[in-house]
Amino acid sequence: MIQYLAVAQRLIKKFKSCKLTQIPRKNNSQADALANLGSALETNSQMSTPLLVLQLPATMEEPIGGGLRCRRRRNLDDPPDLVPGGRHPPGRP
Repeated sequence: MIQYLAVAQRLIKKFKSCKLTQIPRKNNSQADALANLGSALETNSQMSTPLLVLQLPATMEEPIGGGLRCRRRRNLDDPPDLVPGGRHPPGRP
């Protein structure tokens, strides 16, 4: 959590004004109830949960070597074009 606070504090410097308040969990009953509910639920052993493994820490200021660029889709039925460096796949404009 401290690393996310450091990232937020770096980003705050880019704004004219900003207020950041960290609410302790004991003072946030809704978040506490949600966390308790999630840990108390029984799961079906046949149910799978997708897991995303990040290659880089989520708190890095800038991704190494740039990131992925996304071209706007013409309609929602078209798949998004995610390509490194903004290059389009072969056969695509």
